[in-house]
Amino acid sequence: MLRAIAVLVAAAVASLSLAAAVANARTPTAAPTPTPTVAAPTTADYDIILWADARQSSQPIVAKIGDVVCGGETQAPVMPPDSGVLVHHVRMQSAASSPGCGRPGATVTFFVGDRQADRTAEWRAGEDQSLTLLVGPPFARIWGNADLHLNTGGERLAPFIGQEVCGYQENSWQGAAPPFGYSLVVYSRELRAGCGVEGAQVSFKLLDEHHNVLAVAVEKGFWHAWDGTPATFESLNLTMVPPGDIRVGSVGTGDSRESDGPLIDVVVLGLALAGLATLATGATLRKRTT
Repeated sequence: MLRAIAVLVAAAVASLSLAAAVANARTPTAAPTPTPTVAAPTTADYDIILWADARQSSQPIVAKIGDVVCGGETQAPVMPPDSGVLVHHVRMQSAASSPGCGRPGATVTFFVGDRQADRTAEWRAGEDQSLTLLVGPPFARIWGNADLHLNTGGERLAPFIGQEVCGYQENSWQGAAPPFGYSLVVYSRELRAGCGVEGAQVSFKLLDEHHNVLAVAVEKGFWHAWDGTPATFESLNLTMVPPGDIRVGSVGTGDSRESDGPLIDVVVLGLALAGLATLATGATLRKRTT
């Protein structure tokens, strides 16, 4: 009797074990979700406004670390709408993809042809840095408002140092009514004989399309080399009067006979006054080549 009961119990346990095994076989174990692998960035990017010999330039930029060329422009420079500036996009490779190239903290130098730009940058993987580069002799930039009336809109301001025309108005007039915004480039003596040295006095004349003097500014500025940052722009608001209203001994450009001096070959380069504020816009609007 006891043996029969034991046999029944053993059979029941075996049946339950079989049922559990069948259930487990029908319910597969979920596989663990793999963790996605994110590749480390292997390039560093730079949005650059380039000035060469006191003019915005579209010349190609080459980037180096030491003597190794590690990058260059991925496309032709672009001009974001209403900016008046050319934005270059330079991409640099890492040491992992190009031996001798980018590693965190490495110093990047920039070249235009065989000339090195004035500033360097740091190689930082995955970042998009913005900077202004200068190549060639120094120059000054002066900007502000001019209290004047325009007849055609083609009139241009000319900066003078002594009797020499020493630069050009780089932008179209800003604003729809007086005063109008202006921005000037003023050459150094390395760029044009007789022009700017540190602290030299700058006077201003308004010229028409035929280079006739229409007005002179009462105020004067001073020549200071621009280093590519807003801090070294000179800000100066100008009051324009007819040439004959300025006499020896008055505050302004001196005797009205100065209007007989040499006249400027005016070159208009667009709305470059907005240049320093549009690098970020240029970065978002460019069509990168990947």
